[in-house]
Amino acid sequence: GGVVFHHALTIHAAEPNDTNSTRRVFTTVYMADGGRRAGDGSAFSLDRDEIKAGDLIAGPGFPIAWPRAGDDLPTPPKVLGPKTGFGFKQ
Repeated sequence: GGVVFHHALTIHAAEPNDTNSTRRVFTTVYMADGGRRAGDGSAFSLDRDEIKAGDLIAGPGFPIAWPRAGDDLPTPPKVLGPKTGFGFKQ
């Protein structure tokens, strides 16, 4: 497996997945608080929370990441995944 990090303004492309295996993707997008939906095109993250054109972009899918009050931290998961990744040594 692999991982790629890039700035949202970086032009990029992925080759098509021509295999029978699923290629999983996880995307995180950060935006300034107070933004409004400009158009009414299809955008799963906005459609999922029923945000219409002109509406404030807010809801369960858009938590405030920073700054947060010290007592407003998310609850850590009860089960952690295996320790893997860059710099991990067994």
